[in-house]
Amino acid sequence: VLGAKDAKLGLRGLDMVLDANANGGTANLQFADGALYLPQVLEDPLIPVSALNTQFSWTVQGEQIKMHSDAVSFASPHAAGQARWSWRSGRPCRR
Repeated sequence: VLGAKDAKLGLRGLDMVLDANANGGTANLQFADGALYLPQVLEDPLIPVSALNTQFSWTVQGEQIKMHSDAVSFASPHAAGQARWSWRSGRPCRR
C-alpha cells in the first residue's frame, strides 16, 4: 500500500493518467486487484478493491473549482455498482 508511516490514506493497484493545467484537467483511474487504506476512518483500514474505473474532470475559474464524473464502476468482494458524481467549491467569502 502506498503511503508513509502514519498515513491518512493509502492506495494499492492504482493506474492513473493525469492531464492537468492551471485551468483544470482530466484523470483516468483504474484499480485492479488493489486496495484502499483508510487507517483514520475504519477500524479494519484495508478495503479490497477488485476493480474500479472512472474518468473525471475539473475546471478552475478564479476561486471556483468544479469536478465531475459521468461514469464510475466498481467491484469488491462485498459490493459492485455504478455511479456518477459532481462537486463544486463553495462561494468565496466577500469582506
